[in-house]
Amino acid sequence: MISGNGGDGIFITGSHDSPGGSNVIQGNYIGLKADGTGAVPPGASGHNNEDGIKIMYQGGNPSNTLIGGTTAAARNVISGATENGIWDEGGIGTVVQGNYIGTNAIGSSAVPNKNGIRSGENPIQIGGTTAGAGNVISGNTLYGVTSCSLSCSEDSALTIQGNIIGLNADGSATLGNGESGIYSTVPAVIGGTVPGAGNLISGNRSFGINVLDSSTIQGNRIGVRADGVTSAGNYFPNIFVGSNQPVTISGNIIANSIQGAGVYDAHSTVSARGNSIYGNYDLGIDILDFGVRANIPGSALNYPVISSALVAATNYVVNGTLNSQPNALGVLLDFYASRNCDSSGYGEGELHLGTTVVNTSAAGVANFAGLIFPRTSERRYITATATYLGKTSEFSACYEIPYSTGATLIDTVTLPGPEGDQLARVRIVSAATGTVLYDWNVTLDASGTFIVHWIPPGTYHVWIKSPRTLSSSEVSLNLSGSVSETTVLRGGNANDDTIVNISDFSILAAAFGTVPDGGAWDARADFNRDNVVNISDFSILAANFGQTDSTQGAP
Repeated sequence: MISGNGGDGIFITGSHDSPGGSNVIQGNYIGLKADGTGAVPPGASGHNNEDGIKIMYQGGNPSNTLIGGTTAAARNVISGATENGIWDEGGIGTVVQGNYIGTNAIGSSAVPNKNGIRSGENPIQIGGTTAGAGNVISGNTLYGVTSCSLSCSEDSALTIQGNIIGLNADGSATLGNGESGIYSTVPAVIGGTVPGAGNLISGNRSFGINVLDSSTIQGNRIGVRADGVTSAGNYFPNIFVGSNQPVTISGNIIANSIQGAGVYDAHSTVSARGNSIYGNYDLGIDILDFGVRANIPGSALNYPVISSALVAATNYVVNGTLNSQPNALGVLLDFYASRNCDSSGYGEGELHLGTTVVNTSAAGVANFAGLIFPRTSERRYITATATYLGKTSEFSACYEIPYSTGATLIDTVTLPGPEGDQLARVRIVSAATGTVLYDWNVTLDASGTFIVHWIPPGTYHVWIKSPRTLSSSEVSLNLSGSVSETTVLRGGNANDDTIVNISDFSILAAAFGTVPDGGAWDARADFNRDNVVNISDFSILAANFGQTDSTQGAP
C-alpha cells in the first residue's frame, strides 16, 4: 500500500549519467486504504497529494517502465490522487496494462484521481490486445486519458487498446469520468482491427472520445455496455473531432449519446465508414454545424439521394443519385439499414450493408441503380454516405421500405422457463426448391414472439431452435398476407446436438444442485434458466428423453 504521501506515490526519473530503465510496478494499492474500499483521507497522513505514479525527465528519460501486467496479481489499483493517477511526463516506452485507475479494488465504485492517465512527450501504450492487458479507467474527476498540452513534442503519441473507460470492471454499469473518456491532442491509435484491440468507452460525462490530431479509431464499442447492446451513452457526442488532420473512424459501435451527435466533425477531415451508428440524440454524423447540412451543388461533402429501395427475397435493392464534385473518381458510397430513422429524417446507419464505387460526370452527377445487398435483418430504413478523398458526408435522408410488401410470419414460441429476451435461430426454406430464404438469429419479445416481414408468398418449411432445446419444424406452411403460428420447443438438449440422451443427462448430473459462480455450475444444464440446476431441470430432460430434432428445413 503506497498512500498518504505529501507528494507523489511513486516517482521515477533519470539523469544524464543514469537514464533509468526497465522499472516494473505491480500488485500495489496506490492511494487506497488497506481494504481497497476508498482513498486514504486527506490530512497529516492523507492521500497522495500529487500523482499516484509520476515518470519524469530530469536529464535523462526513464525507459521501458511497465505499470501493471496481464494477471490479476500484477494489477495496481491507482486511485485517490489529487492530480493524475499516472503522469508519464518523460518516459520512453512506458506500458500501462491491467490496472484499475480511479476505482476501488474491485472496480465497482469511484475513488477518483483528478485525471486517470496523463501522457507526456513520448509515445505511451495504454492497454493492449492480449487477455488481461486492458485497464479499467473510470470514475476520475476529469479525463480518463488525457495527453500533454498543445505544446507536445512531435514524438508524443497514444496507443489505447482493450480498455474499459467509463464503466465498472465488468462493463455492466456506468462509472463515468467527469469529462471525456479520452482527450487527445497528439496522434492516437484508439482500438484496432485485431481481436482484443477495441475499447469499451461509455458513460462519460462529456465526449466519449475527443481528438485534436490525426487519429485512427477502430473496432471500439462506444455508448453501450459490455454486452454490446445495452445503452450507456456518453453525454456529448460519442466522438468529437476537432482536428484539421485526417481521422479514420471505422468498425465501431457509436450509439446512444445523451446530448449530441454520434460523430461530430468540426473540420470536415473525417473518414467515417462501416460503423454501426444509432440511437444518438443528434445526427449520426454532423459536419461543421449542428443540424442537417444541405447538399450544395458541386460539393464533395454531399450525401447521396436514395430514390427507391425495396426488398427482393433475401436482398435489398437500392437506386439513387449522387451530386458531388465534377469529375470525381473513386467516390465510395456506403449503404446502411436501420430499425429507426433519426428524428431529422436523415440517418443514422445501424447496419453496414456494403459499398459501391462511382465516378461523377463533368456535371458532378453519378447515378446508381439496382445495387443489391444481402438482407440479414428486419431493418427497413435505408441510408447512405459518400466518401471522397478521405472525407465522409453526413447520412442521407432515410428511405423507408414499407412492411406491406410480401407475406408476414408472426410466431409465438414456448420455451422451458421465461420466453422474453431469448434467442432463437429461424430458417425459412422453400418447400418447392429447397432455397433458404431466411437463416437468422432473432430475439424473442416478452411474449416469446418474433416477426419476419417481406416473405414472397409461397409454401415453406419453417425450422426453429433455441439453445438447449430440440428444434421444431412447421412443414409446408402456406405464407400469404399475415400468418400467425405457435411453436413449442422441447428442452433438455444440453449439448445442442440432435437428441436428448445420456450425454445430456451426464451434463445435468455433474451440475446438479449448483448455482452461478459455483464450482461445478454449467449453464447448459439450467434448462428453465432460473439460475439453479435442480429437479425442475431433471423433469424437463426426463420428459423429452429419447426425443430427436425436427429435420424439415434444418441446416
